[in-house]
Formats: sequence, C-alpha cells, structure tokens
Amino acid sequence: MKNSTLAFVVLLLVGALIGGILFTSQKKEVAMEQAAMEQESMAADTEAMMEEDAAMEKESMTKSEQYIAYSPEQFVAAVDKRRVLFFYANWCPTCVPADEDFQENINSLPKDVVVLRVNYNDSDTDEAENALVEEYGVTYQHTYVQIDAQGNKVAVWNGGKVAELLENLQ
Repeated sequence: MKNSTLAFVVLLLVGALIGGILFTSQKKEVAMEQAAMEQESMAADTEAMMEEDAAMEKESMTKSEQYIAYSPEQFVAAVDKRRVLFFYANWCPTCVPADEDFQENINSLPKDVVVLRVNYNDSDTDEAENALVEEYGVTYQHTYVQIDAQGNKVAVWNGGKVAELLENLQ
C-alpha cells in the first residue's frame, strides 16, 4: 500500500509537472502570436503613414499651378507656358533643397513659367518619366531642361534653385 501511495504521489507530481510545462509553453506561444500581430499592425501603420505622406507631398505640389509633379496630362496642359523640366531624385542632396526652395518661392517665378518636377532614377520614377530622360538625353539628376511648345530644347543647365532658374530661363 505504501508503494502504491508513493507511486500515486510520483504520478501526480509528474502529471503536475507536465501540465505546468504545457501551460507555460502555451502562454509563451500566445504571447509570441500577440507580439507578431502587434508587429504586423505597426508595419501596416507605418506603411499607411508613408502613403499618406506621399499623397500630402503630391497634394502640396498640385496647390501651385507653376510647380507641379510631372504627368503626361500636366505636360500637355502647360503647352502654352514656358515649360521647364526639373529632373529630380528623392535621394539627391541637391534636388531635395531645390524642391523645397521651389515650393517656398514659387511666387517669384514669372506667371508664364511652369516647372514640372520629373522623377529621375528613384523609387518614384515611372515609364513616362524614363521616356523624357531618353528624349532629352538627361544623364543625371538636378538637370533642368526648358522646352518650347513643340517640345524642343530651349535651354539646359544643371543644379540650382529658383534664382538659378530665373538666370537661365529664356
């Protein structure tokens, strides 16, 4: 009887130990799943914020009729103005301050001038923008190309902000 009681106690302890291990591992698994879900949620929030920032940037550019993001439609719509293509890269240390300067000082441009910001060799560049790069022989970012109503080059220069654009404008 003593042996059977001892065996019962040992069996009970082993059962409690196994139950405790299973319970603890299940808690860890649930915690890991919750952490993974939180990470996914944070990643989705970050992505949504980045998309919102990009949309706000595009919206702020479209508030001005003289400094606009390139699109084939905008390009055609501005045919009656002096058009300047600004080949911009979002990673370029010269382009980013120029972009800010255009946004802040766009009112200093003559009313018949439209600057179209063309993405160049960056994560935002599309096929239409690549076609412009080919057409005008642009070899690097922060290049400006002024074109006439027929799309012919009038002037080409590199670098600068609003002041340099005013100096080079024809």
